[in-house]
Amino acid sequence: MVAVPSNGNGPQNAFTPVLAALRTMREGSREEKKAAHGYLESFQKSAEAWQITIGILQSDAQADEKLFAATTLRGKITYDTQQLPGESLPALRDQLLEILKLYATGPRPIRIQLCVCLAILAIQMTAWKDVVPMVVSTLGNNADSHACILDFLRVLPEEVTEGRKITLTEDELQQRTQELLGDNAVQVVQLLVSYAQSSGMWRCLHIEDRG
Repeated sequence: MVAVPSNGNGPQNAFTPVLAALRTMREGSREEKKAAHGYLESFQKSAEAWQITIGILQSDAQADEKLFAATTLRGKITYDTQQLPGESLPALRDQLLEILKLYATGPRPIRIQLCVCLAILAIQMTAWKDVVPMVVSTLGNNADSHACILDFLRVLPEEVTEGRKITLTEDELQQRTQELLGDNAVQVVQLLVSYAQSSGMWRCLHIEDRG
């Protein structure tokens, strides 16, 4: 199971060694850092990393620790989804969306990593057909969410382009590219126009054009 509660002693105890290793990487001696690095590398490959990274992202850990968790989760989604039951992917998607909402206003490096996580998962979840509408509706139509949605719309085509590192056949990848990019082109343009108008950017662009 991927879901991890955001409080309670269990999850906190689970990721305490990871946070300790990260702090050792900042403050420890050379030998201590070497040991911590080895521990963190092993952790990133483990099945337990799914739960622990999500727990860290939902905790009050420091920003650099949360960034490590988001980066680790990105690697897990790219290379290690075989560690999860296939039927758990929708739950992982829903959890990612909720976590992304927490970081909609930043810090931006964490938000970007989470957008990449969601984009990579979207490529792999071929049964997920309403990717862009779901992301937009989940994050909401308010000014605080616009930057997050735009980040997702930017990284999605980048990750589709890199899709060959994901286990899809060429035909599957081509079909998924059409579903994620081609089929959403009109909605994306409408969103960009709407966001530009609401932020005053549209008016500025017209003034520059006339100049």
